[in-house]
Amino acid sequence: SAAGASADAVPPATAPPVRSLTYNVCGASAGCRSDLDLPAWTAVVAGEAHDWDADAVMLQELCFGQWEALRGALPEYQGVWTSTVGSASGCAKWSDDTRFGLGVFVKAPAVDRLTAPLTVPAGLEPRAVLCARGPVQGRTTLA
Repeated sequence: SAAGASADAVPPATAPPVRSLTYNVCGASAGCRSDLDLPAWTAVVAGEAHDWDADAVMLQELCFGQWEALRGALPEYQGVWTSTVGSASGCAKWSDDTRFGLGVFVKAPAVDRLTAPLTVPAGLEPRAVLCARGPVQGRTTLA
């Protein structure tokens, strides 16, 4: 209900910046997938998150093995994952678990995972929306 809703009381002049990164990491397709091995790839992506001091990192076309490696490399972030494809052969480069999907990492003590399938025409790859809701810079944020 509208009576229960509330807005942030942070004025624009004093609101801290929120930094977001988003990448299509092309984890499964040999045509665009990184040539790096998993440890090197993980170091590069985690390095970008740290270098940019990102509050939220959103990754598309992510294989489960990549997400799992990043989860270990970004301990100050909470990660959420959803699979859109149960098995993508190209994901075998990263892990024996060949699930393919989306990942979100948020620099927060805890997050809620929200996901929903998207409607796509018959015969096309399944798609989904993945969000993480949690406190970023003291404000509840949906990344």
